[in-house]
Amino acid sequence: MKKYFSFIFVFVLLGSALFFNNAKAAAPSAINDLTCVKDINAGSIWIRWTPPTGVAAANAYELKYAEGNSIIYMNAFTYVPAGDWASGDVGLMKQELAIGFNPGTEFTFEMKVKNDADEWSAPSNPATCSAPLGNNVDTIPPTTTINYPPYNGSIALSQGALTIRGISKDSGGSSVKQVEVSLDNGQTWNLADPVSEENGNMIWQYVWSTPSVGSYIIKARATDWMNNLEIPGLGIPINIVSTITTPTPTATPTPTPTPSPSPIGGTVLTGADAIKAQIATLQMQLIQLLQQLIQLLTQAH
Repeated sequence: MKKYFSFIFVFVLLGSALFFNNAKAAAPSAINDLTCVKDINAGSIWIRWTPPTGVAAANAYELKYAEGNSIIYMNAFTYVPAGDWASGDVGLMKQELAIGFNPGTEFTFEMKVKNDADEWSAPSNPATCSAPLGNNVDTIPPTTTINYPPYNGSIALSQGALTIRGISKDSGGSSVKQVEVSLDNGQTWNLADPVSEENGNMIWQYVWSTPSVGSYIIKARATDWMNNLEIPGLGIPINIVSTITTPTPTATPTPTPTPSPSPIGGTVLTGADAIKAQIATLQMQLIQLLQQLIQLLTQAH
């Protein structure tokens, strides 16, 4: 019996060790592409990185900073953003604006990421940059262009989900933060998904999963990182129809050819033969006219 309980005890210990090892192995990978770039606004710095696999759905990041060009994570200051930083899409570069740093001062940053089980990754690579001195303030809202669907286009309901695509650009310097899409002429808004980001511009899409037959006006608006909200334009009118009928093309009438002169035998002549037949007919008519003229002259004498 003692041996039996000893076996159970060893089994439980091994199982516990296996469980904790697996839990540790499930922790997110460390961020390895952390960068920081100064903003145009004094004391504001862009933090950019790619979310790794296993990132939590909310409150996923911890950002540490220290003055100078080096950092020890456990001794560094923790940056507390004004709101929760969204987890972002795995494998797609994201950025957040960190504000309130001493202008003209160099800072080094590192970041950890956690999963939904509150398991933290190792610290990221360090990133060093200086907070800007400038006192510029971005007051220019972004501008948005809807690239699909086409203006006043007809979309067949049978195609299923409709993916609305576009690009939002920001000329004020703080870049595009988010894009919203309205399917009802601006009455309600839905958050679009970023596809890629380049030089502060965002290429985005919104998947309308359950369109229904009817006429709609699609609008889009963007917000930059200084919370400048775009006033949307007139929008894109579209029609969702049950089916798209392809018009039957009208047949082009074939012209009726002019028949060529036929000889007495009834055979239809074409080309050079038809021309020869016409000449022979004219010659016969001319001979008949000459004969008639000779008879008239003879009777006159």
